[in-house]
Amino acid sequence: MVDQIEENGKFQSEQDINAFIKYIKNLSPPPETTDQCLDKITNFTGNRKDKFMNICTQIMNADNFQHPAEFNLIMQFRDRIYN
Repeated sequence: MVDQIEENGKFQSEQDINAFIKYIKNLSPPPETTDQCLDKITNFTGNRKDKFMNICTQIMNADNFQHPAEFNLIMQFRDRIYN
């Protein structure tokens, strides 16, 4: 499917669109990558940590719904980078 999109620059069908959406929704980095990123953010100085947390919150609220799992993840980020 991705090859088709790259080749033609568009989806071929509604089924392709739905498959792509499902694929994107299931993307998540491996825990090691998340840990490395949070380690770097922990070393941020000034208000950079606050900016990061504000961006996380904006992303969570983008659909006007705070899903409990999203909220818990952001709280884990907060606890990790501020402690």
